[in-house]
Amino acid sequence: MIKILFSNGEFYEGNMKDGHRELTGVMHYSNGDIFEGEWFKDKRGGKRGKITQQNGAKFVGQFIKDQADGNMEYEDKEGNVFQTEADVTAAQNITQKKLQKKTGHTSSRRTL
Repeated sequence: MIKILFSNGEFYEGNMKDGHRELTGVMHYSNGDIFEGEWFKDKRGGKRGKITQQNGAKFVGQFIKDQADGNMEYEDKEGNVFQTEADVTAAQNITQKKLQKKTGHTSSRRTL
């Protein structure tokens, strides 16, 4: 395990191979977001990764070439959980279908 501090204040803790982030690690971004998961050749990639945003919201799922891809689970800062489908080629068109809401409501839809 290694820790790297970048000049912009971001830092990475995890595995390295041939000078690249590789296998598993945690990246702390300057905006307060944190990515925990798998890395491949310095990019987020793998079956399971989690982004915890500065406001407490979380995305969990697969990442390909540094982008969320496929079925993702999104938990907003209030604890509402949504099933999200993300597509690397259409990252701006993410649709969420609500799975669970702590307040007891059973269904809703929203678009990010």
